[in-house]
Amino acid sequence: MLFYFPPMDIFSSSTWLWIGFSALILFMLSLDLGLFNRKAHTIHHREAAVWSAVWVTLAAVFAGIVFWSQGQQRGLEFVTGYLIELSLSVDNLFVFILIFSYFKVPARYQHRVLFWGLLGALVFRLTMIFLGATLITHFQWILYVFGAFLVYTGLSMFREDDKDIQPEKNPIVRLVTRYVRITRNYDEDRFFTRIDGRKVGTLLLLVLVIVEVTDVVFAVDSIPAIFAVTTNAFIVYTSNVFAILGLRSMYFLLAGVLNKFHYLRMGLATVLTFIGVKMLIVIGGIHIPIWISLLVVLAVLSASVLASIIWPKVIVVATKVKLEGVNPPVFNLSGTGMLAHLVIYAAKDTDTENGQEVICEALWEIEPTAGYAGGRRVEEIGAVQYGIVPAGYKQIHPRNGLPRPLEKGHKYEYWFDTADAPHARNYFVIRGQRAVEVFD
Repeated sequence: MLFYFPPMDIFSSSTWLWIGFSALILFMLSLDLGLFNRKAHTIHHREAAVWSAVWVTLAAVFAGIVFWSQGQQRGLEFVTGYLIELSLSVDNLFVFILIFSYFKVPARYQHRVLFWGLLGALVFRLTMIFLGATLITHFQWILYVFGAFLVYTGLSMFREDDKDIQPEKNPIVRLVTRYVRITRNYDEDRFFTRIDGRKVGTLLLLVLVIVEVTDVVFAVDSIPAIFAVTTNAFIVYTSNVFAILGLRSMYFLLAGVLNKFHYLRMGLATVLTFIGVKMLIVIGGIHIPIWISLLVVLAVLSASVLASIIWPKVIVVATKVKLEGVNPPVFNLSGTGMLAHLVIYAAKDTDTENGQEVICEALWEIEPTAGYAGGRRVEEIGAVQYGIVPAGYKQIHPRNGLPRPLEKGHKYEYWFDTADAPHARNYFVIRGQRAVEVFD
């Protein structure tokens, strides 16, 4: 036989496990929305940490039940599937942050959006799982299609830059806004409101639709991934549910620090590629045990987080200058990068012959004593006063003495050049005894 697949065991889990699991989830969701989050409020770190711990604990307890009732193989499948789904769900968090930032969703309304958005995701994923399980039962070769798709997706993630959120171009958003009138405002935590006696959707409804669409996109990756671990629909669905429900709490817990784990996306890409290869090599009769898959997933994710901590991402912030209104002026600096060069010019004149502006004269110029690459960081210097050379720098113009005083009514230009960040350049004039920044 050319192809070999493990025996299909898609719908054979005990009925009482399905009933018990469904009752548990309904109880926890009603407790969440009906008691603890009945009123819209900002979710702080402590509350998010408690709920994250609750969902992780419930997942661990449930894993124990699966080990006890279904055996070691099923237990390892659940744990591996849960870790895969949870790690892939982290990628959703990056997009949620961009969506909430794009639409300026108030913090106190974000929980409501995520609650209903992820509740819809549970229903959609259940549909996808049973559809996928049915396809596998009748067309087992589709697992190879899933494997090839995951390899392609994983390799694509290695080249993928930060996602650009452009909801106005999304066809689903266009379809919704075409048939449902959406206001451009929020009405507290309501999804619908009334304007001139007509029921219309609020901006919060549009955000909810985008969150739902986002989960659909991510489910296309995550559902095939877990079928590489198991084809048991109960294990597939329960691991998905625990990962999704824990995702809401993790958003509020990790939103502020998630960007620091910049190697995590590479880890997720590696996991997807590994899972895809695992599905494809079955063609050659090679089967990777579930415990090896679990160790690989744990090792890759741990390594990506550890690498992010050891080699933190350098965030480049443009150099900004805030001018103090005195003469001689004080330039307060902020941003990142090393100050490599500073020069103050007299106003630009126009070359009447060529019709172009030319720089007349440099009044004051400094550079690092140790050379271009040996400057101090902008945030360390803090402020520079005209004519006073900061420590670690030398004055190269004028060669001797102080620069000439700045004159009333004259226009000047400053250049703060940094070695590894965008520069700051602008004009200012002296009015009386004040230096005032102007835009040309």
